Amino acid sequence: MIDGGLVSRAMKTPLMTICVAGAIVLTGCAKRSLTLDKDGKRLAPALGETVTEIRFINRALFAVVPDGEDTVKDKEAGFVALSSTELIFGKGRPMSSAHEDLLRIPIQDIEGMAQGGPVLQVKYEGKIIMARPYRWFSDTADFDSLNELVNQLS
Repeated sequence: MIDGGLVSRAMKTPLMTICVAGAIVLTGCAKRSLTLDKDGKRLAPALGETVTEIRFINRALFAVVPDGEDTVKDKEAGFVALSSTELIFGKGRPMSSAHEDLLRIPIQDIEGMAQGGPVLQVKYEGKIIMARPYRWFSDTADFDSLNELVNQLS
């Protein structure tokens, strides 16, 4: 005679494995932070920059908040990059971003900048762009990366 509890537990293990594998496939595999030395050459053409012009790159969550609004409505997963002349926010995957997926802000046109905790706020054309560089694999703020970006913008 077969123990019903044993069969039930035996069936849960493969089901759980299938669910976890499905979640990984649907959301994408864990990825590391972006770095200039490993990703700069591949990313430069997508940004329309040369490798030597790119000074910073990392994954980021960002949102554009119109001046006077106090809530973030739509945040995008993508990346933030800094060239010698522009701060660039891109939606989606860095290596396959289309031109219309890039928000390019000339450095000299930045109206203000502040860092509050793990978030960088940049004021540009009456909007606040809030960005949080992060490690995709852990979804935690990448403070070292954020500090590096702020130092290069200052």
